[in-house]
Amino acid sequence: MTDIQTRLTKCFSEVFSDMTDTEIQKASTKTVEKWDSIETVQLLMLIEEEFNTQFELDMNDLIPFGSYQSFLDKLTKPPATPKKGLITDLDGTLWEGILDEDGIEGVVVNKEYRDL
Repeated sequence: MTDIQTRLTKCFSEVFSDMTDTEIQKASTKTVEKWDSIETVQLLMLIEEEFNTQFELDMNDLIPFGSYQSFLDKLTKPPATPKKGLITDLDGTLWEGILDEDGIEGVVVNKEYRDL
């Protein structure tokens, strides 16, 4: 077991004290009857403190935190790098129309650039 797994298992043990380490590593909201949103929030708090991190989450959607493996993945996999882009077309080269004036239907990509 890696250091991260050991520390994560310790956090789970504090919430699910009656489970063995092996059971914890296979645990999910589908396999552990008493695992509900309260336990998920407790786990989030313990894990954030243990790993000195903060998860981005929507309290209305705790599904991404529904298993031991999902927490492990969040802790070990690097976050996706956001892709950003700024496209400008000052002279009507890429498309015709002005969104604010012509609406979405009035903005048409020029034929030469449709495959970009």
